[in-house]
This record gives sequence, structure tokens and C-alpha cells, in this order.
Amino acid sequence: MIEENQIRVRLLALSDLEEFEDWLAQESWNMHRDSDQRAQSLVGKIELALAEYSNGHVSESELRQQLRNLARTYEVSFNPPTAAETITYSSSSMVQKPLVAMQASAVSVS
Repeated sequence: MIEENQIRVRLLALSDLEEFEDWLAQESWNMHRDSDQRAQSLVGKIELALAEYSNGHVSESELRQQLRNLARTYEVSFNPPTAAETITYSSSSMVQKPLVAMQASAVSVS
């Protein structure tokens, strides 16, 4: 099992890309069996960034910036009690929505 916080710690301490990629491949193998959805989503975004780099679409410095951004971006989702839709905020979002009163159990932070 690989946890989201493990991944974020590794991203923030990243020095050797090849070593990180090897670690990620080993730790995320079959993660669909035992890791939560937030960890799976983060690994998917990292794998996409690594593929873009491997295919020459982004430079190493651009890749490192993308990985730092992924390590520092958290999403918050909740289901307001009066609406059927889920509202998702990201730490990099500039969108502001009015505050909604809700129970703490209705909030999920990733």
C-alpha cells in the first residue's frame, strides 16, 4: 500500500528523478487493490508528468516544477446539505464560493 502523504514527502525531497521513478513504480504496483482514491489520483498525475518528460514534451526543470506543484496542491471536496453536487476546491484555485454550514463528517480533505 502506498499512502498519499508518503508520495508528497518523496516529491518535496526529490533529488534523483530516476530513483524517484523507480520507487514510485515499485510502491504503486497494484495500488488499485489497497490504496485510497486520493493516492491513486496523485500517482496518476505524477505518471502523466513523467511521461510528458520522457517523451520530450517538457524539460526537466518544467517537470520538477510540476512535481513540486503536485506535492503542494491539496483538494477539498464536500457535499453541501442543500445541494446534490460536489464542490471541489484546490489549494491552487482562485475561485471563491460562499461558505456553507455543514457537518464535519461531510468534508473530505486530500
